[in-house]
Amino acid sequence: MKKLTPYIIASLGFLLTVLLITILLDSVIFPALIHDKEKIKVPNLVGKSITEAEKLIFENELSIGKVNEQFNEKIPQSVVINQIPSAGAEVKAGRAIHISVSKGKEMVKVPYIIGQNIRTARISLKNLGLEVGDIRFDFNDVYGADTVAEQLLSSGRDVPYGTPVDIVVSKGSENQVKVPNITRKTLEEARAILEESGLSVGEIASKFHETYLPNTVISQIPAAGELAIKGDLINIVISN
Repeated sequence: MKKLTPYIIASLGFLLTVLLITILLDSVIFPALIHDKEKIKVPNLVGKSITEAEKLIFENELSIGKVNEQFNEKIPQSVVINQIPSAGAEVKAGRAIHISVSKGKEMVKVPYIIGQNIRTARISLKNLGLEVGDIRFDFNDVYGADTVAEQLLSSGRDVPYGTPVDIVVSKGSENQVKVPNITRKTLEEARAILEESGLSVGEIASKFHETYLPNTVISQIPAAGELAIKGDLINIVISN
């Protein structure tokens, strides 16, 4: 037993030394290292360009996580809108920082709306996220009344979502008139009514009719209410 005592003491001393080292590592050294990593503060990336944000992330021993892109009406393209974790949060070294980056204003192509009536044109623009801007009315010999005769943003052009498109709407031709109703009028009365509207009698055909007196207008082309240009001829059929 006396011969084993030195070995026993040496073994106990070794075990005690290992125990002290373990306690020291667990209680002092490891916590100190971990504590240092947990105290890295996340920098403020909002408002920075994506290039500046990446630089700040790497300088602070962090890493870039997921990068989301989204349209934004106010924030310029490639500028950070949001970040997770937020600025000032304490994280471990190497922690991934997720950021959202602006794609700028959403762009849409201007549709071709010339020839559409104003209601249809408004719907066409609205369906694309655009809207009718200023409306000017003017006479036009090509397009009928309430029809878009001109758009001040050319079709196919890329513009920001929500952009107003100014248009010119036709009031019809300055020389355009509605054809008056001359049926059941005598030929002379019909001539006078047409002349008041700037129109004239064109071809005259005759047809027997049991109801109307001779020289009474039975029918007309164009019909009453249709649009015609001043000076146009109205063909009629009269009773004989």
